Amino acid sequence: MKILENCQKNRWCCFCKYWYDPTNSALTPRLNRDMYDVDKTVKCRCTCKNLLTPAVGNCPKFEKKPL
Repeated sequence: MKILENCQKNRWCCFCKYWYDPTNSALTPRLNRDMYDVDKTVKCRCTCKNLLTPAVGNCPKFEKKPL
């Protein structure tokens, strides 16, 4: 299931530099450069916690990755 989200205002794992998803498979860009469709069923490894985390997860170590 995909949802539309603003990457500037959100602190989800899919927008974090520690969430290991080199191809950004959970994100699909929209016409506005800050808006993305997020597939919230995708799970990838967090390099800080060394755990599989969902795209819509969050934690206090969030750092925005360059998109």
